[in-house]
Amino acid sequence: MDRVARSFNEIPILEGVTFVKDPKAAVVQSEPIKSEAEIEASLPRSLEDKQDALNGMIAEKVSSFVGSHTLQIKLPTATDLQRSLVEEGRGKKKKMSGYLLLPLILGGTMIPLALGALALLAGKALIVSKLALVLAGIIGLKKLLSGSGGGHESGHVEVVAGSGGHSGWGRSYTKEEAQKMAYQAYEPKATTTS
Repeated sequence: MDRVARSFNEIPILEGVTFVKDPKAAVVQSEPIKSEAEIEASLPRSLEDKQDALNGMIAEKVSSFVGSHTLQIKLPTATDLQRSLVEEGRGKKKKMSGYLLLPLILGGTMIPLALGALALLAGKALIVSKLALVLAGIIGLKKLLSGSGGGHESGHVEVVAGSGGHSGWGRSYTKEEAQKMAYQAYEPKATTTS
């Protein structure tokens, strides 16, 4: 990675897509390039420690490379696109093939990002639903273990709003009149004996 970063100012990836060395990037003077044997000698003996050290070295080299280079994308102009569609020469169409693949490449990088965002959203929903389930379980256990046998807790009071017992639809009978009307069929009738 060091040799590539030091040797080339431009590294072509595809036609129109290159890594260019950034002149504004700070030049980091790192240690001289080591051979494979020197790197192997400096690594720890344990396999896990060796893998961790190698992963750290690779991450450091890649981050310094990305920090000192920029990805340059040259998009075709409208006249280039029009000329590529009109001309019939095979050589001309091959030059524009990189430009025609560019939307597919950029779309291919955006799809994993969108799926990652979707996975993050689904994970958040799963966590919230688990939290709601735990809270419902706690409330259910609290009601189950509390000694009140009724459906109401002791702190709650039921309030029924009314208009003094009279509604606009009912008749205005007193309690005695209403009872008399309701039970008049059951009243004992006075019988006369002669």
